[in-house]
Amino acid sequence: MLYAPKPHRSAFSLVELSIVLVILGLLVGGILSGRALIRASELRAITTEKDKYTAAIFSFRDKYFQWPGDLNNAFQFWGATCGTNTTTASTGCNGDGDGSITDSNNNGENIKVWEHLSRAGLVEGSYDGTGNVVGLITEVSASNIPKSRFSQGYWELSSLDLITSALYSNISSNLAGSADAVGHPILHMGTVMPGNSQLNAEPSLTRAEAWSIDKKIDDGKATTGKMRGDTSGSCFDVTTDYYDLQGTSGDGDANSTDCALHFILN
Repeated sequence: MLYAPKPHRSAFSLVELSIVLVILGLLVGGILSGRALIRASELRAITTEKDKYTAAIFSFRDKYFQWPGDLNNAFQFWGATCGTNTTTASTGCNGDGDGSITDSNNNGENIKVWEHLSRAGLVEGSYDGTGNVVGLITEVSASNIPKSRFSQGYWELSSLDLITSALYSNISSNLAGSADAVGHPILHMGTVMPGNSQLNAEPSLTRAEAWSIDKKIDDGKATTGKMRGDTSGSCFDVTTDYYDLQGTSGDGDANSTDCALHFILN
């Protein structure tokens, strides 16, 4: 009786398996390296954007003699295209001209900042200056403040009104006089949290990333100098001036996403 020969089955050799593993390793390594390069590029963008907006803000003050958002005669320059000749957050064009950029008293100057800069031709983008008024606070809106190249990051300008009390004392102690401190403009970079009036309510950088930027452009400390870390109690060690890279002040470590950034402009 004749039997049909069994089909020959060949398995991968060790050499072939090794080649496959090497290729997979290269692919994974390439993906991780690509992500790291993208993240590094986004971090560099933060400094570039900060410098760009700083230049625009001071150019505005040199031209109009007031801070953007606080300009109390904006309607005279841009008319009804920017709203009514009032300070109302939802419809008004003007700030109140008190030298402080605030979100209170239904003025919404922290939102009008970008409309004023845009209409003055100093920043790209189109912003209508309106915000969601809750009580006496004007909440930030992602559509009316600039989006950063950094993932989930947005920019806001305000005076010390939007800063927590702990950071307020740290900043004001380094400025020349309390009156100057109250109205001093600060650029904030963080994540917009819907339903919250503070941009710094939702951190977007890790402690290590915040420290790296601070070290390059300032003093590397979270509570001194021109750049400050968030005051959540986790971004930096509350007993020192340093970013908490060891996780001693809260859960996590240097890679915990705990930091928003604040840049003092003067």
